[in-house]
Amino acid sequence: MAGTGFLIDTQLLVLLVAGLTSTALIGQHKRLKAYSPEDFNELVKLLGRPQRLLLTPHVLAETSNLLRQIDEPARGGLMASLAELVRMNEERTIASRDVVSGSDSAAPGAFGRLGLTDAALLALCGHDLTLLTADAELWAEAKKAGLKVTNFAHRR
Repeated sequence: MAGTGFLIDTQLLVLLVAGLTSTALIGQHKRLKAYSPEDFNELVKLLGRPQRLLLTPHVLAETSNLLRQIDEPARGGLMASLAELVRMNEERTIASRDVVSGSDSAAPGAFGRLGLTDAALLALCGHDLTLLTADAELWAEAKKAGLKVTNFAHRR
């Protein structure tokens, strides 16, 4: 990914995919009860068009599992939208063993405090990326580590 971009956490990726599929799904999906179509619009505005996202296998796996927690035909539409986002954006990997050991992280010990997915986000967040999260703990860890981070809850 050339230039700057965003690493996005699972909850916000679920919101993005649902909104891109149909903003009506935001009110229907049990994992998005705290969000509204206006939140989706704010997220799209923040990301810019076209969205420049850096995706991780950890976030994608969690997102896929959460998106599937709705009946058809909505599930099929959500998965098609997720597949399109994956095709359109860069994916960066980090070995789970490196995340667990903290050897590649700006926040050593983050795995024990935050879990694998969020610790991987911290490990991958460099000076060319901004971490976008709705998770207060992840936001605090990133701030403490001196990473560029935006707490989406502060923008709502």
